[in-house]
Amino acid sequence: MASSLSPTSDSDFQNFNEEHGVDLTHGYLNLRSKALGPAGAARLAGVLARDDVRRAVTSVSLGDNGLGSEGVESLAPALSRLPNLTSLALWMNRIGPNGGKKLGESLQQSRLDKLVSLDLSNNEIGLEGGKALGQGIGSLRSLKVLHLEGCKIGEDGVKAIFQGARNLPQLEEIYFWGNNVSDPVRAELRAQAPDSLELIF
Repeated sequence: MASSLSPTSDSDFQNFNEEHGVDLTHGYLNLRSKALGPAGAARLAGVLARDDVRRAVTSVSLGDNGLGSEGVESLAPALSRLPNLTSLALWMNRIGPNGGKKLGESLQQSRLDKLVSLDLSNNEIGLEGGKALGQGIGSLRSLKVLHLEGCKIGEDGVKAIFQGARNLPQLEEIYFWGNNVSDPVRAELRAQAPDSLELIF
């Protein structure tokens, strides 16, 4: 992973920006549906490791890029070191269980003190990925909205994430629909949730 955190050169940075139309004037990195794949994710990790980019970025949108577990493993360490990040969207990227584990590990060590919204929906993270995310999400003290729709984490994965997230002081909504959670478990978790937290199944 060391290479993932090596900052890209000025020329490579300029090439990446021109290829993908990147404009960081307002801190918003919008690369959704760009077909980045694992190779593009590795390049982006180098871009995000640049000190000027790391401090400038406040929002990252990477939905629908076919990143796969390999791409997320490249990106997770760099994403977790963005000190001003408020929104991160990784929906529909085939992250899978291994990618979920790596993301969970990176979140545990993250500096994402300002992250308000995290969207990991439709990624087939599975039970093991869900458990790892449950351990990592507890470090996101400013999180308000968490999307995990259609991640196939099952009831045990949902419980693990709920336990990791339930005491976050700012959390308002967790979207869990599409994870095969029975009505009794839904009722159980809702009974345990603080009044300020809505669970959407």
